[in-house]
Amino acid sequence: MSVFLAGMDEIVITPPLGVEMAGYAPRPAEGVKSDLKAVAAVFDDRTGNKSAICAVDICGLQPWLVTAVRERAATRIAAAPERILLAATHTHSGPALGGDNELNQRWTRELEDKLVAVLQLADLRRRDARVGVAVGEALGIGGNRRRPGGDGPVDRSVTVMRLDDAWNGTIMGLIVNHACHATTLDLHNRLLTADYPGQVRQTL
Repeated sequence: MSVFLAGMDEIVITPPLGVEMAGYAPRPAEGVKSDLKAVAAVFDDRTGNKSAICAVDICGLQPWLVTAVRERAATRIAAAPERILLAATHTHSGPALGGDNELNQRWTRELEDKLVAVLQLADLRRRDARVGVAVGEALGIGGNRRRPGGDGPVDRSVTVMRLDDAWNGTIMGLIVNHACHATTLDLHNRLLTADYPGQVRQTL
């Protein structure tokens, strides 16, 4: 029997229409192209060392929000706050955190609760797991926008972690990392969407 446990879950965090979108100049969201989500994974070696990752479909996370979620989630999933990693997918078609808009302020408070909740859900889904990691390349995608002539450094690596159920071999979930700006839609877009990270998640 494996001594390694893992659990994954996701939750929809799509805000109401009218929120100000981040990433470019503030602009109100007029529709939803695809739901925004927060996805969490919890890892447990059964020796008291628990870690968690939570990816969020927003442009950026603010330090106060990261601290609040870590402190609250730490007591719920029995993990040290510094072992809880929060990361934004950096979509430029998601809502801004806080700001002067009352809708954004209310949604930001709800977001904190939802991030704690999805970490708890992932923790509750822990079961014996196997993990595999591979690294490949995504050629012909992205570039160096500060040195667009082709001579600037570009990280084309794609890292994939796959979690399998140790008992029946079914895939529990994937974690994918690729350094590419989530700006396939420009500042004229008024539809909420996770941009290409959401499409990658849906396809995989």
